[in-house]
Amino acid sequence: MNKTGILLGSLVVNAALAVVVINRQPEPVPVKVEAPAPKPIIKTRVETVYMPGETEVHTNWTKIDWRVIESDDYVKYIANLRAAGCPEETVRDLIIADVNKMYAAKWKSLHPVEQQWKYWEAENKRDKKEDRKSEERRELEKERDDLIRSLLDVNLKAELAKYSWDQERAGRDARLAFLSEEKQALVKDVDSKYKDEFRKLSEEGKAANLTKEEMNQKAAALRKQHETELAGVLNGSELLEYELRTSGLANKMRNELAWFEPNEQEFRALYQKIKAAEEQAAATGQKLSLEKDLAQLGDLNSVFSAERLADFQKIQDPAYRDALKMAEKMDLNVEDAKLIAQINQTTEAELAKAMANPDYTPEQRQAVTRAIKEEKKKVLNEALGKRAKRK
Repeated sequence: MNKTGILLGSLVVNAALAVVVINRQPEPVPVKVEAPAPKPIIKTRVETVYMPGETEVHTNWTKIDWRVIESDDYVKYIANLRAAGCPEETVRDLIIADVNKMYAAKWKSLHPVEQQWKYWEAENKRDKKEDRKSEERRELEKERDDLIRSLLDVNLKAELAKYSWDQERAGRDARLAFLSEEKQALVKDVDSKYKDEFRKLSEEGKAANLTKEEMNQKAAALRKQHETELAGVLNGSELLEYELRTSGLANKMRNELAWFEPNEQEFRALYQKIKAAEEQAAATGQKLSLEKDLAQLGDLNSVFSAERLADFQKIQDPAYRDALKMAEKMDLNVEDAKLIAQINQTTEAELAKAMANPDYTPEQRQAVTRAIKEEKKKVLNEALGKRAKRK
């Protein structure tokens, strides 16, 4: 048997062992659950029967003339509603509905619906029109929101979210649940302000043909302003909680550590380590990479147990990261990702051996490399074929 055959035999054995050691669990048999039959709704007519000697009680209702309460002056309208005993929540609902109706009419008068699609107009011309409309809409919405705040001292978006079935919106609102309603409103106002500022910066940067570096500098300055203004609203511990939920670094960590699945304590401690390292790197004009520069974080024994630290360090392995990406693409679970990583590592080791073998000719090395990659596909298909096809 030649050397190529011996190497391929070795890879088959190694790869087969990597597959054999995986304990396959039988898939659970789906259990059919019968939904309970709906209960019939029985409408019952209720009659009040007065016994002899009982007295029927009559309540005197005062008829309210709505024309007396309603007013074009919102301040007076609100005062009239409160004076009539209208609950505060109902006052808010009535005023918000009325203001929304007024601004909807304003928008429709400014931009009536076009009944005819102007097929003779260039696409870019229509796009510019839409951009102008979007800008006008944002300005009108801001005017409306400011009016609501001045009248009722509430954040309109927060009020409307109470009636929303949009789970994504509810999730975004839940990020600030650790704050009082008053501080939530203040933070949302600051965030909304800087969202507009970043949008304007993007538009101005394109118009002025700013370089990427110039844009990054301006964006960094704007982020600093945002942080400073938030620090005027939140105390130190509140600001940390806000960052853990909304910052770009926290979002990046959630995405890149998804397969590691850190618990809350690990996430918090690691966040503060990475943030300090990022700030230190930025001071010297560098940029920290979560995937490549974990050594800059220093001692992580205070963050993880020995077992968890070993799992965390696996993220540094390119073969492991590739396995995670493959598993995510195939919608597989963590155990499958670990299996893919083992197969990748076995393959990389065999490829390294082939490339380092001085006895191979270039043609033999190329043939062995192809054979190893083909063997990897076979092992993956054997180990994950059914699950991968099912996805």
